[in-house]
This record gives sequence, C-alpha cells and structure tokens, in this order.
Amino acid sequence: MAERPPGRLAERPSEELPEQLPEQIPEQIPDSLPEQSPGQGIDVGAAASIAPGKFLTAKVDGLSYIIARVEDRYYAVEDKCSHEDYPLSYGCIKGPYIKCSLHGSWFSLETGAPQEAPADEPIATFRVEVRDGRLLLDPAGAG
Repeated sequence: MAERPPGRLAERPSEELPEQLPEQIPEQIPDSLPEQSPGQGIDVGAAASIAPGKFLTAKVDGLSYIIARVEDRYYAVEDKCSHEDYPLSYGCIKGPYIKCSLHGSWFSLETGAPQEAPADEPIATFRVEVRDGRLLLDPAGAG
C-alpha cells in the first residue's frame, strides 16, 4: 500500500454491512490461558484452527485480542475499534484489513493504521508467532 502523508486516510470503497453476522462466529478462547513463560508468548490455540481469511478471539488479563489469518500469515490486534471502543470481532476481514461493523472503518492488521474514516487513530498490534503448530501471542510486544 502506498505511503500517505500523516492525517490522510486511504480511500477505500465501503461495503454495505451484512444483514446477518458472518457464517463463522469467531472461536472464543477461555479466560484461563496458561501462564506466559519469558520469551515464549501465551498459547492462544492451534494455528490450524484458523482458516485463511478468518480469525479467533482470545482474552488475556482482561484484554480481548483478535488473532487473524491472511493466507499463511497471522496477525494479532486488540479487539477494540479506536473510534468508539467497539469490538472489531463483530466485523470482518478482507485481505490484510479488518472492518469495524459499527461505522465501517477499516484498519491494517499489520500496522493498525486506519484506512477509512471515521477512525483516525490506529489500533494496537501485537506479535504473534507459530511454534510447533501453536499460536503464541506476546501481549507486551507491538507487532
């Protein structure tokens, strides 16, 4: 995606909101996740449990995260729109972008940058890696 001057949002055609939620409701990970080992990350599930173009949610220490898969790459972002604190997990992903279903803002899963108004602040991104087929989230590390 071409770099834009600060304060300018990418022009992206809006999609109409679906009348129903997507056919796949994101998998919910229980609040009781294993302790994080230093440098290991928190195991939030099997990498194979997320089909390309889908995501799951995980709650760690009271914060909700989205773990999304785009082709063979995984992304982690906070499950909260920067515009209205609305759960992004109610939205959908298209390519490396996630859409907030409340007002239609799109965000980059890679950088968190807003791609369309009304949001003008980025969402938080986090490191996630696949090790031995498991997804390991680093809630302290920016993605």
